[in-house]
Amino acid sequence: MVKEAPCQFRYGVADYESFPVGDISRRSAKLALETLAQDQFKGKTWNVMGEKELLFAYPVMLTSDVGNDDDDDMEEIFDLGDIPAAGLFTDGPTAKDKADFAALAGQVIAALSGISRRLSTIEIKIFALKKMDKARTKVSYYTNFTADHLYQCAQEWSEGCRNLPDNLRRVKRWGDTKGEIIEIERRTIFPKELYTFANKIWRMDGGGSSPSKKIKSMDGLELLLKNDRAFAMNLLAIFISNTAPLLALCGECSRRGKQVIGDKEEDRIVNPAILALLLYKLGCKKEDYMNSPVFKLGTLLALADSLQYHYCKYVRTSEEDRKKNIVNAPVQLVGNSMLSAAETRTRQTVGILGARIKPYFTWAKTDMGEDMGLSRWMLKQLSVISSELNESPLPETLGPIEKSELYLGYMAGVSGKATGENENNEGGKQNG
Repeated sequence: MVKEAPCQFRYGVADYESFPVGDISRRSAKLALETLAQDQFKGKTWNVMGEKELLFAYPVMLTSDVGNDDDDDMEEIFDLGDIPAAGLFTDGPTAKDKADFAALAGQVIAALSGISRRLSTIEIKIFALKKMDKARTKVSYYTNFTADHLYQCAQEWSEGCRNLPDNLRRVKRWGDTKGEIIEIERRTIFPKELYTFANKIWRMDGGGSSPSKKIKSMDGLELLLKNDRAFAMNLLAIFISNTAPLLALCGECSRRGKQVIGDKEEDRIVNPAILALLLYKLGCKKEDYMNSPVFKLGTLLALADSLQYHYCKYVRTSEEDRKKNIVNAPVQLVGNSMLSAAETRTRQTVGILGARIKPYFTWAKTDMGEDMGLSRWMLKQLSVISSELNESPLPETLGPIEKSELYLGYMAGVSGKATGENENNEGGKQNG
């Protein structure tokens, strides 16, 4: 017990004197921890994990493979500064690094392969220390596994983060030059980012968030290393409940040709990857969920938004405003406004939507303007998806998996030249 706890002095001893462990063992443990926690090894052997919590990670050779070598020879087996293990299990080697998990995992595996060709002979040890108060620190997490297990888990994690429709695999963001927009591949996330981004409860308009503590700091690491369906389902239920408003905002901004920027840019990049990963862990791959009726319902709502926005551009907006790239559209588009209702009254959504978009549908049939081809294309897609939904009955209400499919369908919309040009290249501004 540490001397900062006054109660220890009732017995006349504190610190190492209060625990009957050999002096050599105590000094060895203290030296090992101080070595792992050196500043130069941040992101390598240690990194910040949660609030007042440090995670330590380092590789060792299994005893049966080391033989009878002395402990001093262990330093010849690996160099702590060459393997960014702690960065891999948290959020990257440094706080400013936006590296890709898959790329860093490849770097770690390559370094471990240099130690031994058989990854099963290398063990990764992980433990976390959490500061409870001034006087107490506890071991908040501990596990170990072979490097071969890490390789398999990293492969599955990376595939899970890419479990997205093709048109969501890439994302647009601002470049270094003012006004420049660049398109990048959506990166694979780090385990700590599940804790960082999923613990935000977004407001209904997606404009801001408040913190939550439902997801624990080590949940991302547990998700990486273990296959526990009940655990993944619980995380998905929390995540989709917290982030649905932001996902809806991302989808609607895509319909308007706008970028979600500012303090929400990283959320826009990371959250769809988290959603894809959790679905993958539950056995829902994109080849399957993209054919589900609920995903198609989300696509139908996205098409309704595109049609309404197209109508507003050519009917409600003056030619002068169109030249300025201004579109006189409502604050909330019709499909977006029905997402919440679709979660609880799923089967009624299609009928209600049909009634609400009837004016836009009627206009598109007779549109003879410069974008009449786009109008006809939208009508055709609406007809196709509606027919598919008639053949595949929708559930009455949606669970976590179905809600995820709904929002992914809404964000993805319908891929194609016409929608691609309409959704991604128009920079329309909204007016009341």
